[in-house]
Amino acid sequence: MKILLTLFILSFSAVCFGQTHDLKDFIETPAPKPYSPEWYTMGGKNWKSYKTSIVKGKLNITDLNNNNRGAEYKLPGGTLWAINVGEFGGTLYYQPNDTTLKYFNVNGKPTNLKSYNRNFYTHMLHDSTQKSRLKSSQFELMGGNIDSFFKYRDSIYFIEGLAHMGINRGAVYKIEVNEQGCNIKKVLEIDNAPASFLIKGDRIYLATFGRFYIFNKWKKELELDNLFWTGLGPNELVMANKNTLYTGIIGGYAKIDLKAKKVTLYKYSKTIN
Repeated sequence: MKILLTLFILSFSAVCFGQTHDLKDFIETPAPKPYSPEWYTMGGKNWKSYKTSIVKGKLNITDLNNNNRGAEYKLPGGTLWAINVGEFGGTLYYQPNDTTLKYFNVNGKPTNLKSYNRNFYTHMLHDSTQKSRLKSSQFELMGGNIDSFFKYRDSIYFIEGLAHMGINRGAVYKIEVNEQGCNIKKVLEIDNAPASFLIKGDRIYLATFGRFYIFNKWKKELELDNLFWTGLGPNELVMANKNTLYTGIIGGYAKIDLKAKKVTLYKYSKTIN
């Protein structure tokens, strides 16, 4: 189980475009029960993941290339950025443009400028940009597995969460930043680790470790539960129309039909060594 959850953690990472696949390479397949013999065959020996996108109105499938998890959000006065190394932790930082700034308030409490030349993260990261940033100076805002920043109704938020062993939870935080400091407030708890989200108007669509939610002005609605993608790392939610979304997973992709409240598995049909 620990290995499988680690694979999920890796699958929810920073990505770039890879090989494009013909849709005919994916076959509609009965959804396996999580951790069943059929479930364990998803993705082949290397547990390969795929990413969905909509290109010129059509569904497009590419390889999901894994890297260290993390995120950043640029502000006029500096950059919010985060390292997320799954079960080994993570941290939210603020790197100001003003290099003379020595103190920064976090929820009213001052924090010092720090650099991390010997931070243990440097031994676990493959991303050279993240390694370089750790050696420069920044303010540490909070610990946690922060994976994504987003703007919603003129405010900035970030998502934090973890699925590992007996832990499976998440939360959404609001962050306000000014020249003197920042205020961080939890606005929503999620009882399943967030994996991928999409914002359309006032609605936020969220695929989690094994569920699918819709938030409408922060009202949480559980649309689908006990999904076959449990542990298969849903990523990069995309919308084809108001009732149809897609997400890539380990071993293929999933079609989410909101009207029928149904999720269909399309499994990669070719052999992966």
